[in-house]
Amino acid sequence: MFFGLGFSLTLYHFKKLIAAQLIAFITLAIPMISITGYAYGLDEFYGKMSLLTASTGVAFSIATLALTANIGAVKAILSPYIWWKNS
Repeated sequence: MFFGLGFSLTLYHFKKLIAAQLIAFITLAIPMISITGYAYGLDEFYGKMSLLTASTGVAFSIATLALTANIGAVKAILSPYIWWKNS
């Protein structure tokens, strides 16, 4: 997870913003699966990842996604407009 975040930040540094955002989204999925396992009491989901590591991973992933908030999927998610309507 932290390797993925580091790779995403490296891509951000080299101005590969869409790729950095994609890696950050993938990296966000890892701690979210772990938190889902904790919420439902499923040992197979969280394995050996502690709740502190999972919550830190979520915070770092969201912070990495916030760096690219002006482009791509994050811009579409944060937009107040409904882009598929033509009214």
